[in-house]
Amino acid sequence: MFQRTWPARIDSVRDIMQTVEQLMGRYGLEQRRVLHMGLVVEELAANIVNHAYGDMPQPPDPAEIRLTAEHHQGLIRLIFHDAGCPFDPSTVPEPDLTASIDDRHVGGLGIYFMRNLVDRVHYQREGDTNRWTFEIQTEPDAAASTDSPH
Repeated sequence: MFQRTWPARIDSVRDIMQTVEQLMGRYGLEQRRVLHMGLVVEELAANIVNHAYGDMPQPPDPAEIRLTAEHHQGLIRLIFHDAGCPFDPSTVPEPDLTASIDDRHVGGLGIYFMRNLVDRVHYQREGDTNRWTFEIQTEPDAAASTDSPH
């Protein structure tokens, strides 16, 4: 198991992304998916900094982002915790990717990336804490065997 905590500052976002990309590579994820996870995590960390904490009148001191990562039997699980404002990702509509840049609604692409680039995403509010769980299959058969009724 891997655990690390960063200060919730915009200058931490790059390190969080690089740390996750290194972990994903070490856990055997193919390079394309490593880059996808880097993008997802970069979006999540930036949103935590800018919105979860940035929208609070009095953010906690210290404001932090905590990651726990584990890899077991072909499944990578990343869990991010922060003590920022609650956020319900189910309220974010799918972006209109066919609209021109000028007509598009600002925001929503981070959630779109999460929904489309991660095998399973779960958000939960636990007391005063946001908990984001990402599950990524490293072995193609792992998803089938996990979902099998046998």
